Amino acid sequence: MIAFAVAAALTAPMLPGGDVPAATPLPGAPGVPSAEAGWTVRGGAGFAWPGAGAPVRLNDNTTLVSPDVAVPPEAQALGVRIATGAAFAVIVAEPVDGSPRVALGTVETSAALTTTTVPVWRVAGRTVRIVIDPVGALGEVVTVADVGPLSAPLPGWTPTAGLVEAAGPRGIVAVRREPAAVTSPTADAGRYARAVLVRVRGTGTLRARAGGGWVVRPLDRRWRDVRVPVGPARRRALALQVRIDPDGGVAFARRLGVIVRRPVVRAGVRRRGLRVVVRGRVVGCPARVVRATAARAHASARVGRRGGFTVRLATRQRRITLATVGTPTCEPGRARVTAPPVRR
Repeated sequence: MIAFAVAAALTAPMLPGGDVPAATPLPGAPGVPSAEAGWTVRGGAGFAWPGAGAPVRLNDNTTLVSPDVAVPPEAQALGVRIATGAAFAVIVAEPVDGSPRVALGTVETSAALTTTTVPVWRVAGRTVRIVIDPVGALGEVVTVADVGPLSAPLPGWTPTAGLVEAAGPRGIVAVRREPAAVTSPTADAGRYARAVLVRVRGTGTLRARAGGGWVVRPLDRRWRDVRVPVGPARRRALALQVRIDPDGGVAFARRLGVIVRRPVVRAGVRRRGLRVVVRGRVVGCPARVVRATAARAHASARVGRRGGFTVRLATRQRRITLATVGTPTCEPGRARVTAPPVRR
């Protein structure tokens, strides 16, 4: 039973990118700040570059500017290893074509170097300079050790607000403090799709839509699967919209867009006296068991790997109801068949 559940989870149909692979670094990040690598500073009288590979200390209104960065079209997030202490740092992207600067985020950490993440999807596919501008009282220091890597925590998905960041190698993404929103690639969910699942936990609220109305659910400490119905008009061309507001805390998500299907049961009936034989097939998703009911008569049979089944029961009744036993990704399916009458 446990082995079957694990196998079913691994083979569950899912929207592209929803299995949240471990975030693979993308090329192009500016890396460790240094004059040799093309970094520059603005302001900051008396600033001096440290030795090779050492963190850069910014004070007295010194702004750090990266060399030109060609942000990959698929990039969603940029890591920054930084320590702000009592100050904070404003990070912006400055397009090299002279168009308006794009705010990436405001970073506030402890006095220890910490890797934090800012969204770069607004400048994906463009060439920019990353500008780190410390803000604090006179004498306060912001330390920058590395800028990178660039990454795509949800490959192929389109961010539309905030930041979704990788949260470890276990296929989990996180939304911290501020709301974030993403949309999946459009995919053919198949004619039998009825819903998609979003697995979440943490603080705040989830809002999700898959062609129908918005589903709104509060989050808590336990993982839970939120069912999002698929709109009939868009059942095949499906795009999942996910909005998470962590309400100042942190929310986690994984396995975004597991497709839930409802099977179709097709069957024929033969009778020999009181014995009824129902043979058929389940199509649409892998049901495990079919149950047949006729008045007080009940019987069940396992469904084969190709969907075939045979149920035998003894009854004088003609109307027989067939029902499959549902699983997390395969809803119960139902059908009614009519048996020949008992010959006298």
